[in-house]
Amino acid sequence: MLQTSRDYPKFLSSGFQVCLSDRDWPSAISEFNLLLADAACCGEELTLWVELLDELARQCVEWDDWISHWPGGEEGLDKSTFFLVHGVRSLSSQAYEHAGFYLHRAAEVAPESPLPLAYLGILHEAIGSPPDALAYYDASLEVSSQFFTVLNSAGNLCHELGFYARAIGYYEKALPLLVEPGNRAVVLNNLGNSFKAAGMPERAVSAYSEALASDDSQPVVAFALCETLLQVNRPQRARGILLKTLDDPSFDEWSQENRTQAFALLARVCLATGEHLEATFYAWLRIGGQVKDEAAAGVDTFLKALYASLISAPHETSAEALLAHVSRRLGYLDAAFLHAKRVVNSLSPQAVYFGELGATCLLMGKNDVGLEALEEAQASAPENPSYFALRAMALWRSDPEQARVSLGEAIRIEPYVAQHRCDLAWLEMNQGRTEIARNRQTEALLLWDECPVLFASHGPLLQRGYFHDLVERFSHPTSDEEMINAANYAYLAGQGEIARAHLRKLLEKFPDSSQALFNYAWIVNQTVGVAQAAPLWRRALEQDKSDSLTRFFASRSLLFCDASAKQGVIQELERAVGGNPQDYLSRLLLAKLMEPEREALVHLEAIAAAYGGLYSPWYWLGQAHFFRREWDLARPFLEKSIRLNPKFPKSRSLLAQCYGQLGDTLRKHVQNGICYYLTGHLHKACSELERALAEAPEDESARYFLIQAQSGLDARRAPGAKELLDILKSPERLP
Repeated sequence: MLQTSRDYPKFLSSGFQVCLSDRDWPSAISEFNLLLADAACCGEELTLWVELLDELARQCVEWDDWISHWPGGEEGLDKSTFFLVHGVRSLSSQAYEHAGFYLHRAAEVAPESPLPLAYLGILHEAIGSPPDALAYYDASLEVSSQFFTVLNSAGNLCHELGFYARAIGYYEKALPLLVEPGNRAVVLNNLGNSFKAAGMPERAVSAYSEALASDDSQPVVAFALCETLLQVNRPQRARGILLKTLDDPSFDEWSQENRTQAFALLARVCLATGEHLEATFYAWLRIGGQVKDEAAAGVDTFLKALYASLISAPHETSAEALLAHVSRRLGYLDAAFLHAKRVVNSLSPQAVYFGELGATCLLMGKNDVGLEALEEAQASAPENPSYFALRAMALWRSDPEQARVSLGEAIRIEPYVAQHRCDLAWLEMNQGRTEIARNRQTEALLLWDECPVLFASHGPLLQRGYFHDLVERFSHPTSDEEMINAANYAYLAGQGEIARAHLRKLLEKFPDSSQALFNYAWIVNQTVGVAQAAPLWRRALEQDKSDSLTRFFASRSLLFCDASAKQGVIQELERAVGGNPQDYLSRLLLAKLMEPEREALVHLEAIAAAYGGLYSPWYWLGQAHFFRREWDLARPFLEKSIRLNPKFPKSRSLLAQCYGQLGDTLRKHVQNGICYYLTGHLHKACSELERALAEAPEDESARYFLIQAQSGLDARRAPGAKELLDILKSPERLP
């Protein structure tokens, strides 16, 4: 949709917006009529009606509610307005045939307005007819050449089609119309993209530089400029821009993808300037980078650039250690093994080095060597849960009892991590202890409701990358059990379609298999969507009406697809809890559905009594009292949830608000500061913690986290510190 810009006068007034917000229909209609008279003076009545549609959507007001109060209803609209409004509404709902009819009629009855033609351009883009879209954009611009959003849209379409010279022409016509910095930055960035694609990198650098000068809050502009500077062999300037961008407070609000892209670029810049990259990696980790083994968008780009730089660096111990980790993450297992062996043979081997060697050996199938390395790591770092979890992976086939002990230790150290409990459930199921396994799966779901609680007859392999040997082993399953395992491991390896195909084949043979239905529903839910999984969950529940996990997912999916089913779901869950008071997943859903009734608290209290070692029930209780504005009752529950999971920001955020309401400003600032630190908002963290120290200079928590936040900012500003891989495997202890 075309957006009304601040570079053009907005006809809607704040007074009208307030009237609409209050649903004061007489005042809103009166105010709108005054605005309509002003718009008529400059021939912009249709623009005002389009702005109205945007405002209705923003305030969640239905068109039918508005038009029911308009004098004469829709019959009171003139033809041009009627056709344009219905055309835009049909376009928004993707009813393209109706949109075309209405917009063409609008263009016929209002030939002096560019809007119907502009929306016809959008319509033809949506239905995949770019030549027609461009024709309508040009026709709209013939009516009004001052329509910058149409110029930008036409330029974007030409760029996508590869008509770069034509795109440049549209963008250059748009620029003189722009004053607002954000709009200028967008169009200048688009112009730079077209210059770059057209083989004019120097002109692209100029456009990107001007865009960054107009608005330096958009990281995509800085990225594009640095990419082009690398192309024209000016890495030092690119490095300066990146470091300045990373030091900007707006970095606190960046998405994980943008953060990763920034450090991927910095890695390439350092590679071009011949600088070491250990510190860049350290900085990336310190400010919220993806450190786990699971795949993440953009991480491979960074790791490959890091690998390219490190492989050419002198093989000192720190570079070798980092190379071992990066090589393992990239799947270069022979190289990872070589580098890990070198570092464990160094003069000062550390636990993290043995951990890397152990993880690599597990991936290579060298379980005996991996187990030895992990035991060395545990001896040096006995409170690191990662080594216990890895040790369980090495032992689950040969010694499941010891694997169970290792996972128990990982849970003791990190009771808030769902993956450990899910791994333990798989191990219990492998030993035929289905009831115990189901309880572990319930615990995992109470901690993380997307935990892969699948039926399986093999052990703990949740961490991505430790099951590729099993994917290959079960690529041609010969039994029903192997087919279920093949589907599970294919899903965990990111091969969702293969996983679904295995289970479809099994269900053709056994359409009533509760295990196959459960796994199929879960995998479809994660890879295709909740709506497609909902009927599968109901089928699975029909086969095993006593299974609380199936009921949990079936109820959730039904509510997602049909909000009107709420009362029926409540009744079904109440029957389940009446027959089995220990069905805590049903209690959880009931508590959420019954809020704000008092009975919701009864269910949460029952969950907390049964699973008091988990942080989540205490958080839910604190949250329930918080939303009831019972600050003194919410506080102890939230404090307990933080003791059980110091790394959960939501508990700290609510607790900080409770402290504020109770007049404890010191604790409010400390909790806010730690919360900001945990979420990577380092500038805000420093500000809150400095306020706390101004009030209580002796507060140790505030001082500790202020140092941590400042250290993260320093690492971002000038990567040069020598701290390395310990941050990968050493859990941070939070008060």
